[in-house]
Amino acid sequence: MTCIQAKDQGNIKEACNAECGHITPQELLGVWRGLMAKEGKPENFDMGEFDLIFGDKNLTVKYPNRTQEIYDVATTGGSTLILQKGNHTINIVHNVLAYLKHTQAMGLSTFGEDKPAPDSFRRGMESDKAVDFIMWKCNSWGGDGTCHFRNKTNEVEALPEPAQEVVAVTSGNATDECNSFGDCHTCIGQHEGVRCGWCLGGTLSYRGVGKTVFKCGGFKAGEPYNFTCPADFRTTDCKGYACDWGTKKCSASDDGQFPDALSCGQACSTEVTHSKCNQDTKQCEKCEMSSSDPECNTSAFCAATCGKPHAKCNAGTGKCSACTPGKDDKECTQVKNACDEECVKQSLSKCNPQGKCDKCEDDKPTAGCVNTAACEATCKPHKPTDGKYECKWDGQGGKPQCVESKTSDKTKTECEQTCMNPSFAKCNFQNNTCEKCDHTKDKDCLQTMDYCKTEQKLGRCKAQKLNGLYRMIAVQPDYKVGEFDVLFKEGKMYMQDFVAKVEAKDLGTIAHTGAADGGGVTFEVQGWKPEPKIWEKDKLFGVYKTTYGDTNTFTFLEMAFADHAITKLDDGLKMGRYYVGAACAEKKPGSNDDTKICDFKKATPAEQKSDIYSKFKFLMG
Repeated sequence: MTCIQAKDQGNIKEACNAECGHITPQELLGVWRGLMAKEGKPENFDMGEFDLIFGDKNLTVKYPNRTQEIYDVATTGGSTLILQKGNHTINIVHNVLAYLKHTQAMGLSTFGEDKPAPDSFRRGMESDKAVDFIMWKCNSWGGDGTCHFRNKTNEVEALPEPAQEVVAVTSGNATDECNSFGDCHTCIGQHEGVRCGWCLGGTLSYRGVGKTVFKCGGFKAGEPYNFTCPADFRTTDCKGYACDWGTKKCSASDDGQFPDALSCGQACSTEVTHSKCNQDTKQCEKCEMSSSDPECNTSAFCAATCGKPHAKCNAGTGKCSACTPGKDDKECTQVKNACDEECVKQSLSKCNPQGKCDKCEDDKPTAGCVNTAACEATCKPHKPTDGKYECKWDGQGGKPQCVESKTSDKTKTECEQTCMNPSFAKCNFQNNTCEKCDHTKDKDCLQTMDYCKTEQKLGRCKAQKLNGLYRMIAVQPDYKVGEFDVLFKEGKMYMQDFVAKVEAKDLGTIAHTGAADGGGVTFEVQGWKPEPKIWEKDKLFGVYKTTYGDTNTFTFLEMAFADHAITKLDDGLKMGRYYVGAACAEKKPGSNDDTKICDFKKATPAEQKSDIYSKFKFLMG
């Protein structure tokens, strides 16, 4: 395999040479453990744990019965992998599905022997002819005592994991100049000495570092990419699809929220109830979400804020004053507790026509008064005007600019204070709201405010409750090989261990006891009886947290066990057990309720009847 010059698209020669040939892509090296999602139709799959051990030029596949096969590995770059054995080849597409606390999840899909690979993992899942796998790999920066996959059988020792440089960083790759660009149009514009691209629908993950908050990344001349984008990496335009949450319809947009119509449609069609606060009765009333009704939000948000004392910040004094939300006071948007936490005293100034910043009175800031530093950075001589401005992009890669607008209520100085790189936010899971955060200091501050608000409108900024079937593997340091199936139904938790057959079953009544970090939930299982293969102690406490996958095909679950009350997932790694797994999340777009692209019902603990697991198959069928 060699690199040839391309006419219309491709990569720089050095980057192509680094990826093309009989080598394993850097991001796949090491040990991956996981499960078969389906083989052909959604309800068909082999149960048990599969292990994939990627060396520099080969792949060792371990099956649930712990037999193995070895394949040669080749790659043409991008997300396609080629396995070779004898005179046959197997083309596989691999896509990142989720980044979890101690692992990352990957999906692999193939149409089998001597056939082209699916366009994406999602397309493979939608087909009735593909074999699909969900695999997990430990994050390289976890350190001792966290997550480290080794072969756990006696038949054949696993290949050692390749040494990887662990880079101690707090916010991305310090050598990537493109990280500083916070919007798509600025990112893909012309920059001296570097070419930048925008990760539409996801964030960048750097080799040796892992997932970051950054969406803009690039390469200097002669150097290959040092990151992956789980969604769509754009270098020439920002076109995509945006959802109108009121009509639940997607349309093409120059500033896309989603890379394609499919992913937009899946998110946009999610049913979330909406309400707005009646300021006269202080009660929530049902409403239809639309851009013309900014007061309409999720029902959970309304319940958390309606009728509660509100306040707005006086930045000149650093104090909050009571206010009444409604059309007469558009700045009254925060409940008092949130205002008290965020409001700080600032030096305020106003730009005069001569291009100088005049200090504002601390206790009586007027229209046009902004942070002094922002004023000094943007204030220029101008004609006296009462004109109003709004922030717009020129659509040609330039920076956001303030332009006159008949509909805006902001002065030019006020507009320029906010017409810049996006702010960051994280979910407050106690009241289903987004709160500002500093992504350079807060490890949980991973998304922009706009992204957080989109998640919040989908109802994903609230405390989680489990329901349904999850197929899982154990990842604590002394983990046992096998598939662990967990069913949450009507307040009970059913669990089974499957190696080459059902080894053990157990159940108990699950009681939620509180909230954990990052939107997780603490719980206790009552009526639990010790079962060594699942949990040998007579007391069972835990923490769980769910994560929505990037392809909306699975909901991912992290769950920790301990024999006493715990509040963090990490406690399961240190003193108990720690599981990661997935549940089917979506049906085929446009289909009826009975047509699914994923169906794990066969693994339901209460319904599993097979005692013998006779033969295992992999990609060649």
